[in-house]
Amino acid sequence: MSVSWTQTIDDMFTTTWSYRKTKAIEQAYYTTPFWFWLKEKGRIEEIRGYRRIEVPVEYGKNDTATWLTKGSTVPLRENQLLTMTYEDWKYVAPTILRYGIDDQQNKSKAQIENYAEKKINRAEEALNDEFEEVFFADGTGENEPNGLRNLVSTTPTTGTVHGLSRVTYDWWRNLQYDSSGVTSVALVADMRH
Repeated sequence: MSVSWTQTIDDMFTTTWSYRKTKAIEQAYYTTPFWFWLKEKGRIEEIRGYRRIEVPVEYGKNDTATWLTKGSTVPLRENQLLTMTYEDWKYVAPTILRYGIDDQQNKSKAQIENYAEKKINRAEEALNDEFEEVFFADGTGENEPNGLRNLVSTTPTTGTVHGLSRVTYDWWRNLQYDSSGVTSVALVADMRH
């Protein structure tokens, strides 16, 4: 949005600066609560390099424990205990358009605010907004990572999460509970259950 007004170029205009605050007042982006919570509490792990992110999952049980008497045998079988989940890297980028003419004019005493820096800050805020939106999505958008709507599914017996099928591996499903009544009355009890 551009603002315009007419100014008379007279003695006062040429001899006296207008007062201007030195910092722009933030109006467009106040907060992205989930992204802020993740960043503020150190819940984001920085990983550099590698082809993809893999997480070993320990899921199996040793089901060979047997009660014995003299002469009994113990089952000799090995249980599958471990598997691997993975997430391929996902990439996101905003556009920052800069012109050399703008950079040249926005320098020295003429610079009220660093225009290039403002563009970079807005690009970072655009990323924060995008993260906030994608975290709550289902991961079906083009090249998007898994979002909470896929990780905590309303249909937990279908689909794949991080390379593992929830159909095949029932221990990989999130739990779902249908409310027992009106939310205002039953929610707390349902959550405790």
